[in-house]
Amino acid sequence: MIPLLCLIAVIVATYLVAKTAKDTGRNAVLWGLMTLGVGLGFQLVIPMLIGIILGVVLILTGTPVDQIEGALSSGELSIIGILCLFLSFIGIWLIMKQVSKIPEDGKPILVSPPPPPPTF
Repeated sequence: MIPLLCLIAVIVATYLVAKTAKDTGRNAVLWGLMTLGVGLGFQLVIPMLIGIILGVVLILTGTPVDQIEGALSSGELSIIGILCLFLSFIGIWLIMKQVSKIPEDGKPILVSPPPPPPTF
């Protein structure tokens, strides 16, 4: 249940980053894809690669292939998953922080100035 909620959070964060990037005059698609890549990369890809690397190391050290699942404790894998989940949210937070900054090039940000006061 928690991994599903975290994936939903990545999708919502991607939408928010793209919307904020568009509002600040940045490339919304690029920032959205970067957020999605960081979120899914840290939550899915990196833990899977760590698991594969641990499996290969166990095979190279002489553990029989049918005993690899028992050699990797669920506690170690849970710690890896939680750490990668934390790193995913830190990465998304850093992207959100960068996108929310107003560009310093002085370009207007889709907001028109107020109209002049009326004359009587």
